[in-house]
Amino acid sequence: MFGKDFKLPEDLGERAAYSMLDEIFTGGVVDSSNQATLLLMASLAAGDNISQVKLARITQQSIHMLRHLKAFFNI
Repeated sequence: MFGKDFKLPEDLGERAAYSMLDEIFTGGVVDSSNQATLLLMASLAAGDNISQVKLARITQQSIHMLRHLKAFFNI
């Protein structure tokens, strides 16, 4: 995403702004980099509380976290 060389600082700022808008418009409650942390916290909720979260596009990191949670907690 940010790997290409930018000629001007304005180009980098524009790319960052578009990335931020993309995160906002996907409609999740957290950005994509924090999805796995949210899933971990929801799985550790005390008692019989059922956690519901709205995720935007699910990331590979979140998929791996769900697999680990299933294996470790059997949920």
